[in-house]
Amino acid sequence: TGEPVEVDTVPFGIWDRQLFEQIGMFNEKLARNQDIELNKRIKSHGGKIFLIPGLQLKYYPRSTWREFIKYSFVNGKWNILTIFITKNFKSLSLRHFIPLFFVLSLISTLLLVIWSKISLFFFLAIVGIYFFAATLAAVRARTQHTTPVHIIITFFMWHFFYGIGETWGLLYALTNKNG
Repeated sequence: TGEPVEVDTVPFGIWDRQLFEQIGMFNEKLARNQDIELNKRIKSHGGKIFLIPGLQLKYYPRSTWREFIKYSFVNGKWNILTIFITKNFKSLSLRHFIPLFFVLSLISTLLLVIWSKISLFFFLAIVGIYFFAATLAAVRARTQHTTPVHIIITFFMWHFFYGIGETWGLLYALTNKNG
């Protein structure tokens, strides 16, 4: 229930065929992010994307942690590959790269501990700020079926493995001559 809200992207969109004739079809080179990339093209051509709160569908999430971790990793990897395939940074938003910055900051501060023990402070500060923000979000997002602890663990696993996937995607794209 509620009024439609303009957003930057939605999964499972419904479009008029005329739109595809105007801006093209889904980018078949992308194994992921086809919807995000299409929605960015729609918006760049003056179109609007709406989330209609009253619509319902059945979504089946990953049923094991292992599947969830793999899904997070592959989504992160395809964020980077989407940029290299489309040759366009505008196909994704800054928020898609926050896990990359998170993981790179963790890795770099840990590596810097070799030369400067103060880097450990920065590492712990990053982790502390992350878990503080995740706790606030988890308390707001909890439902009768979840606990804040479960949500915090899920947030961390999503962001961490998504960021690892982005790191892998970046290394792959930079070292692959055909990428």
